[in-house]
Amino acid sequence: MKALNQQKTELFRNILFITLGSLLYALNFDLFLEPGGISSGCVSGIAMIIVYAAHPKFLTVGILNAMINIPLFLCGLKKIGRHFFFGSLYSTVLTSVFLDLFARILPVPAVEPLVAALFGGVFMGVSLGLVFLGNASTGGVDIVARLMKLKFRNFPIGKIILCMDLTIAVITGVVYRDFNNTLYSVIAMVVSSMALDRVVYGSTDARAGACESVFNIPGCPALNHRPEMTAGVLQEECAGIMKRFFKERRAKRKALRQQAAESPETAEH
Repeated sequence: MKALNQQKTELFRNILFITLGSLLYALNFDLFLEPGGISSGCVSGIAMIIVYAAHPKFLTVGILNAMINIPLFLCGLKKIGRHFFFGSLYSTVLTSVFLDLFARILPVPAVEPLVAALFGGVFMGVSLGLVFLGNASTGGVDIVARLMKLKFRNFPIGKIILCMDLTIAVITGVVYRDFNNTLYSVIAMVVSSMALDRVVYGSTDARAGACESVFNIPGCPALNHRPEMTAGVLQEECAGIMKRFFKERRAKRKALRQQAAESPETAEH
C-alpha cells in the first residue's frame, strides 16, 4: 500500500511538472518568441529548412515535424522507457493544444527582438526544466539530448540542447539569409541554456526548504534533470522577507484565536 501511494504521488508530481512546463512553453512562444521572430531551434526548425530549401510537393512543415519526431519518440521508448515516452507524448499534445488556444485568445504583443530574446530565453529554459523534472520532454532535440545525457552524465543537458539548437539556428540563417534574427535567436538559446541548468535562490529554509535544506528536490537522484545550485543571492533580503511573512502570519492567527475566544458564541459554549 505504501509503495502504491508513493507511485501515485510520483505520477501526480510528474503530471503537474509536465502540465506547468507545457503551459509556460506555449505562453512564451505566443507572447515572446513568435512576435519577436525568434527561432527556438528544435525539430520544427529542421522541417522549415527542408521545406524552404527542397520545396517538396506533398510535404509540409507539420508533416515533416511529425515524420522526424516519430522515430525519436520510438527511440526514447526503447532507450529510456515507457514513462518517458508517454510523458513526452502528453507534453507534445498539451503544448500543441495550448499553442492554438493562446493564439486565439491572446492579443499579439509588439515586442522588440532583444526583449523577446532575453525573456523568451529565460521562460524557455524554465519551461523545459519543468518538463524534464516530470521525466519527459517536449519532443524533438530534447529527446536526443536526454539520450546523450545517458552516455555523458556529467555534461549539462542544457548545454547539449544549446549545441544542437545553435547548429539549427546557424543553418537557418544561411538558408534564409537573415542573420539579424539568427543572432537574436542565439541570444535566446544561450539564456535558455543558463536558465535550464541553474537554480538561483537567496536563503535556505531550515524548517521546510526544498533546496539544499530539509528537502533537495533539484538534486534528487530519482529525477533525470539535476541543475546547478547557486545559493546566497541577496541572502539577507530574502531571509528578511521570509521572517516578515511568517511573523505576520503568526500575528494574524493569534488575533483570530483571541477574537474567537472573546466572541459571545464561544463564551456560551
